[in-house]
Amino acid sequence: MVCSSRSAFALYLPQYMCGIAGIFHFKGQSVDPNQLSLLQQHLHHRGPNAGGTWIKDNIGLAHRRLSIVDLAETGNQPMLTEDGALVLVFNGEIYNYRELRHALVAKGNHFRGSSDTEVLLIGYRQWGIQNLLNRIEGMFAFVLVDHREKIAFAARDRFGKKPLYSALNQDSWYFSSELPGLNKVLPKLTPDFQALDYYLTELSVPQPQTIWKEVQQIRPGHCLELQLETGDYQEFPFWSLSTAERLDLSPEEALEALEEKLKKAIVKRTIGDVPIGTFLSGGVDSGLVTSLLAQHTIGKLDTFSVGFDYETYNELPLARALAQRYDTNHHEIVVEADIIKMMPQLVAHMGEPFADSSLIPSWLVCQEIAGKVKVALSGDGGDEVFGGYHEYGWAHQADLFLSRKQAPLAKAGSVLIGKGLHRLGLSAENPGNTQTYAEMPDALRLYRQMGFHPEQKTNLYQSDGPFSPHFAAQHLSQVWNCAQGHGIADKLFTASLKTRLLNDYLVKVDRSSMAHSLEVRSPFLDVELMEWSRQVDNRIHLHKGTPKYLLKKLAQKHVDPEILKRKKQGFGMPLHHWLRHDLKTFVQEQLIGDGLLIGDWLKPQAVQQVVDEHLKGTQDHTNRIWALLCLNEWRRQYLHP
Repeated sequence: MVCSSRSAFALYLPQYMCGIAGIFHFKGQSVDPNQLSLLQQHLHHRGPNAGGTWIKDNIGLAHRRLSIVDLAETGNQPMLTEDGALVLVFNGEIYNYRELRHALVAKGNHFRGSSDTEVLLIGYRQWGIQNLLNRIEGMFAFVLVDHREKIAFAARDRFGKKPLYSALNQDSWYFSSELPGLNKVLPKLTPDFQALDYYLTELSVPQPQTIWKEVQQIRPGHCLELQLETGDYQEFPFWSLSTAERLDLSPEEALEALEEKLKKAIVKRTIGDVPIGTFLSGGVDSGLVTSLLAQHTIGKLDTFSVGFDYETYNELPLARALAQRYDTNHHEIVVEADIIKMMPQLVAHMGEPFADSSLIPSWLVCQEIAGKVKVALSGDGGDEVFGGYHEYGWAHQADLFLSRKQAPLAKAGSVLIGKGLHRLGLSAENPGNTQTYAEMPDALRLYRQMGFHPEQKTNLYQSDGPFSPHFAAQHLSQVWNCAQGHGIADKLFTASLKTRLLNDYLVKVDRSSMAHSLEVRSPFLDVELMEWSRQVDNRIHLHKGTPKYLLKKLAQKHVDPEILKRKKQGFGMPLHHWLRHDLKTFVQEQLIGDGLLIGDWLKPQAVQQVVDEHLKGTQDHTNRIWALLCLNEWRRQYLHP
């Protein structure tokens, strides 16, 4: 396997990332070109190289394009078939589109150009929407109009890597790759306080909801089918994660298969005539992507690491060591973030409250990378696919505990003995904690314990305010109940894809990268790799209680022989220190007194208590204060223009 930035497959490279938007009216009203243009303008950063619009009576489509290589006009969007019967706008990459193109040519189809966009059009005409969606692999959001059948389709990739916002009512349908443009063209929007309750709990908005009641997101792995004449619609799934039976693999066989499948996933994302870089932290996931890619790349690979002038949050030495091992062209970014200046920009760009503070270093590193390469590979998804969080270990131990065939009295006795051995330091296992986790209410297993706890929200919300204080728990319970799996650990794997990954991590990566016209590809979020991983027994994934055991064993070979001894460290920054010191005055100005714009939603005295406890050092409210600051700034921009 050799990957090169000068590949023989350049002719067939998926050629652009972009932004899409559109307007449909159902009662004869013509599309306003100014409205369509405004939607398009708000996507300029997603596609600064070119743009196009198409209007036919009551339907208008818009597109912005980020060129990955020089493009012929045959790749322009909106794209129409020669007879004009089909028209498409598409955001994303179809990684297997060369194979699909060959299959379509073998069926006698003719292509005018070489883009993956045209493959979607011709593929729909040949196979229909369901069979097309079953065949394509990649990250995508697209809207396709079929004038002959008087129908339109809006589809989103299996994991929700690409966004697709939708405002649909009986009169019209507006859609866009991002929320701020819709906020400008739609009539007065109403805040969704269910979404805000979830936000204050989990620091992000729960999809498919958005911050506005009138706007939703198309669900991952779903397709919206819309009747053009009536506006009737249905949203149907085209994929869900398989719960196939376990593979009979030894740990050694699983490790060998993992290496081959991860290499394959990386190759899918590197073919083309374009320099590719990687995000490189000191961790397992980005380290594996970087090392496997570097070993099979002609020339030097560009790698990028971010750190802080603050020892606890600095993984630069670990990343530097790996870069030296594989002789990469390494770039280090030492962040000196001006939070006061950045916050309004971040909130304006997100369009809705978002309080994962790792957005800040993500934003800054994407800004740096975009000046040197147009495509970067990341390690996103490794934790979700291979069990990288400590909760997965707890869940696996709970499954083992529940599977023991003991009478209730005997089981209670073994738990009591185990507790005693643990307290005496004679056993590393804590069966009491395991039993507690096994008996825990479902929703609590999905809480990240980062935002406000239920009892804190009760104290925080105005008694006569608009909040739905129990929505977050209800939403997490619903996600858990819908998750498929053979036990607690399996359900946690599946449910995490629909919570922290979908609502937080993928949003952070997409918005921070596309804000700087950078395309980010995630090999761990490969469908084949994901489905295989779910067939591997959790006894291998979480061997001896070690989270992400398989990946760490592979990383011993390619990254660092001592990596199993390292503690997990997230993509964080010293925000708790800044809020207590450098930003102390800013926090007080925004959240105490006249600066608090959300005082009619939240009790000002409760907000002040949170601030005071953090500044005095009696409690660490870092994430909660950041969530309040972002919410306050969002309200300033979107409800107090």
